[in-house]
This record gives sequence, C-alpha cells and structure tokens, in this order.
Amino acid sequence: MLEIFQHAFSDIAGLAERGDYQHFEVMTSQMLAMPPDSPDPIWLWAAIRYRPIMKAGVRSDADRISHLAVRSDGGYINKVRYTYSASLRF
Repeated sequence: MLEIFQHAFSDIAGLAERGDYQHFEVMTSQMLAMPPDSPDPIWLWAAIRYRPIMKAGVRSDADRISHLAVRSDGGYINKVRYTYSASLRF
C-alpha cells in the first residue's frame, strides 16, 4: 500500500515540479484510523496546499487544499483525492 500511496503522491508532486502548481506545501502525511481510537490504521493520507497556474481549464488561481487517501478493501485499491478552495472555513 505504501508504494501505491507514494506513486499517487509523486504524480501530484510532479505537477508542482513541472510548474503547474506554485507554493506547493505538504501540510500532513500520516496513517489515519477510523474511528480515531481504532488500533489499526486503515488509510494512508496526505493533505497538500498549492496554488494552480492559470491556464486553459483552470478557473481560478486561488490557493487550494487537496487530500489524498489510499487503502485496500478485499484486495481492491481505494484511492481518493478531493480538492477545495483554501478559503473555505470548516
């Protein structure tokens, strides 16, 4: 699982290296347990902050927060990435 997670993360980091993302920052990267008191982690998770470069298909160059999570269920890989504006307050 770690190798799959690292590959997915390197795809994202590659966009920053290529210049598509500015101010690329890894906010956290850890094993995530659900529920939090579970003795076994079930997700590999990273939270990233970046600013996209304006180009065709990009509607805003405002900072974004993106989460990447990877786990295995019954031999199947679940890879989830969701992104939202960094200006949203939770």
